Amino acid sequence: MGIFNRKQKDVGENRFRKPEAPRNQDSGIRTEQRPEGTRSRQKKSSGIHFSFRQLLDGSLFANEKVVKNLPFILFLAGLGILYIGNSSVAERNRRNLARLTEELKELRYQYISTKSGVMYQSNPSQISEKLRETGIRESTIPPVKIFSKKDENQK
Repeated sequence: MGIFNRKQKDVGENRFRKPEAPRNQDSGIRTEQRPEGTRSRQKKSSGIHFSFRQLLDGSLFANEKVVKNLPFILFLAGLGILYIGNSSVAERNRRNLARLTEELKELRYQYISTKSGVMYQSNPSQISEKLRETGIRESTIPPVKIFSKKDENQK
């Protein structure tokens, strides 16, 4: 016998599977036997059933349970409005931050470009080239120290 051809009694009792309910002999439908004193599970109704029509015509607010819980419902609505407003402000701030980040990046590139241009133009060779056009030349004579005699009154 192969692995897949085993019968249930060969495998042993399956502890994880519910035992099958006996079949009703008349219809062949399985019916579940419940011990006495237990009930079948039924959904508990909250007693508040309303439709969109009741909301529109206002009869929903005539229900005592709805009126009793109206402050809580209004509180939840207020929280929802605050949540939506907070999300809107956060999204606006995120977009503003992204825009400012891009602007900062552009300004940084502009700063680096301007700084390199100033550094290039402040080279002595570039300065002498620009001044040559105006007629001013670099001095070939080295600088001389000028000494002055100190007055004896100033000691």
